Amino acid sequence: MESLVFKVQKKEELLPFMKEAFKDTLDQSLVFDYDNLTDTNHLKQINNQTLKNQIRLDLGLYIGDKLIGSFMGRSTEKGIFRMGTSVILSEYQGKGNYNQLLQYVVEWAKNKGFLIIESNHNFCNSKIIATKLKKGFYISGTQSTLTYGNMVNLIMFLDPKLEEVYKFRNGFAAPSEFVKGLFSLE
Repeated sequence: MESLVFKVQKKEELLPFMKEAFKDTLDQSLVFDYDNLTDTNHLKQINNQTLKNQIRLDLGLYIGDKLIGSFMGRSTEKGIFRMGTSVILSEYQGKGNYNQLLQYVVEWAKNKGFLIIESNHNFCNSKIIATKLKKGFYISGTQSTLTYGNMVNLIMFLDPKLEEVYKFRNGFAAPSEFVKGLFSLE
């Protein structure tokens, strides 16, 4: 079996593949595009301004010359990298390709100096949620969205001190010496 290769590409190069691949892998009833219901043109200016200073990672996932998946992610604020959309063709799912993608993205984010990785997933995407929990992500909340329905928010800390604070603040662990000092706890 040929190994998986990651190729940095332009977002525009990956969009046609993603659109087609999602028809095969995503239940279309889970996605609702509200652009058709209301005028959203005024949002383009806001989005364009926000996008100017972003750090992006757009990847094509290849086995040999065959594009079998893609990933798009971006910086948000304060050292946070948001994993965006990823898709792997159904015949290549369940073969460790997402695990390899996740490992690549985590290492890339660490090397770029990010402190936190965030992602959101539809509740029905239990395989990916379980994979991320096993790799060190935490459930940080849930939300209900117009576009994707009920979502689970996940977070991974690339800085161990931030993870200590998170664990304490959310009841996962007793305060460490570092946390005791930070919050003046005795």
